[in-house]
Amino acid sequence: MRYTKSLACLLLAGSISSAAFANDQLNLVGTWVGVANVAVLGVNPHHGTTNAEEVKFANTKFTFIIDKQEGRNFSGYRFSTNGHEDRFVGALRSDMKSGVMSDSDGTR
Repeated sequence: MRYTKSLACLLLAGSISSAAFANDQLNLVGTWVGVANVAVLGVNPHHGTTNAEEVKFANTKFTFIIDKQEGRNFSGYRFSTNGHEDRFVGALRSDMKSGVMSDSDGTR
């Protein structure tokens, strides 16, 4: 009997936490600001490089605006402090801690 109550409590706790986790979707829609630490090779308007052979190490402030999200997929646009703007698309991995983004310059 003692084990039956323990098992019932364990199953109940597991089902409650599973239900809570299932409803816990990460909402990325909004404005996000941060600094990118990058190594740039070639021309890139975000980082002020104009020579195709130039290598530049930069810390550039970006504002990301995510305006659309469906499940783990999202899209939006970003702009840097120098005013250049471009669109991007992305997706979170199943761990909801990492993901991938792609814009006209490539994949991040």
